Amino acid sequence: ALALALAAVRLDARNASAREAFMFAQRARVAELLRALLAADVRPKAATVSASTLGELDDLERELVTRADGVWDVLALVRAHSPRESEAVLALAGLAQRGVIGWELRT
Repeated sequence: ALALALAAVRLDARNASAREAFMFAQRARVAELLRALLAADVRPKAATVSASTLGELDDLERELVTRADGVWDVLALVRAHSPRESEAVLALAGLAQRGVIGWELRT
C-alpha cells in the first residue's frame, strides 16, 4: 500500500487525496514496524560494512548506522531523530532488509 501511495504522489504531487493516502499508508507501516520491533525487544547493531556501502547511504541512514551499536534501543534511536521519527523507523527497516544492520536481543 505504501509503494502504491508513493507512486500516486510521484505522478501528481499536488493531488491532495494521493498525499493523504501516502501519509496514512506511511503511518500504518511505521506503526506496524514499531509494534513488531518493540515486542521483540531488540536493539539494532550495525554489521561490518564496506566504505563503499557506507557511501551509498543517505545522511539519515549513515547516522543510524553509526548509532546502531547494540546499546541504543529502537525507540531511543527513533526519538533522537525527531521530527523525522517516521523516516528513521522506515530507514532502520530498510537498513535491516539490506543487511547493513541486524537485531540483537535485549539482555
